[in-house]
Amino acid sequence: MRIVYSLNTIRGQGGVERITLIVANALAEIDGNEVFIIVADNKNLEQVFEVSPSIHLIDLNVNNHEWNPAYPDLINSMISWTTKPRYRSLLRTTLKQIAPDVVITCGKTDKFLFPSKWRRHWKLIRIFHEEKFIEVKNSPTKFLKRTSRAGIFLDHLINVPKCDRIIVLTNEEKERNWQGKKNVLMLPNPVTFSCETPSSLNQKCVISVGRLDKLKNFSALVNAFKIVCERHNDWSLKIYGDGPEKQHLQQQINDLGLQNNVYLMGFVRDIKAAMLQSSIFGFSSLCEGLPLVLIEAMECGLPVVSYQCANGPKDMITDGVNGFLVPVGDEKMLADKICTIIEDKELHQSMGFAAKANARNYQLDHIVNQWMRLFNELTSA
Repeated sequence: MRIVYSLNTIRGQGGVERITLIVANALAEIDGNEVFIIVADNKNLEQVFEVSPSIHLIDLNVNNHEWNPAYPDLINSMISWTTKPRYRSLLRTTLKQIAPDVVITCGKTDKFLFPSKWRRHWKLIRIFHEEKFIEVKNSPTKFLKRTSRAGIFLDHLINVPKCDRIIVLTNEEKERNWQGKKNVLMLPNPVTFSCETPSSLNQKCVISVGRLDKLKNFSALVNAFKIVCERHNDWSLKIYGDGPEKQHLQQQINDLGLQNNVYLMGFVRDIKAAMLQSSIFGFSSLCEGLPLVLIEAMECGLPVVSYQCANGPKDMITDGVNGFLVPVGDEKMLADKICTIIEDKELHQSMGFAAKANARNYQLDHIVNQWMRLFNELTSA
């Protein structure tokens, strides 16, 4: 089976890059598979995640995201479009040379570049790693919201019909935004590591992980932890990740007098070790695809207290069994549920066991087998 992944880059700290490499590396180890990764631009960022030597990595060196910080975003976007004809030509020529069985795209910069079904002999699979309308929800102005909606409309009018299969990461996303679409399949991301010995749950530490941006909404978790500290001042909150909201969050921590309880830990490669030194996972995101960090936390045996945002947490958390689901925006309830776990040792342990058991549904070999069944189904049709 000749399998091609097409995306902008595999460098950096992003979840898309991480998941792509984990699954691609596993597929490359299966006898009879030959895996290629085609990137538009693999420069300027550190290679954080491992690339298997069995993978053929092809860098088209298009540099379509090399933005000039002196220009407004709109100008940079217009400039980036000038690279599209060259990108399309290089991508199609490369695919013709490889002669793949299936091509998998994350649907970002290359989504307009693939030929229609009748002009190719391979199958096209597109993964939506995020909720369908996340760009609309994340747009700061009405104009940008309208622009995002128009972009989604054109994408689904022009690009989605080209695909032989659409992959979404949660049942909630499929039912909410893809109802009645026959070529849509729910196939979740795998947990990125295995953990034979889970957390002892003895550390007085709540952990959270993610990019420090407005959508991840860590300010709500910090506010909630102010309430937690009023009842349990010997507990700490450690937030791992980096991003544009770091300075704002640190100022918020200082203003609330939480310097001795809440810590911004930055980005770390070994998040598993950090989770094993924690006892509860807190999550306050406003919108998600499938939050990989929730699966990782459960694999480490951590109960999760999470906002019930669209989409993802509802698929993974059974309220009151392996964690708690909290209405988005209810910081007091977020704090109360964290305190409930802290104060009930028996509940804490049972939730940890249930979280670890639930993580089995996301084991890498199980997810890779589902991918192989999909490939075989498409190529034999």
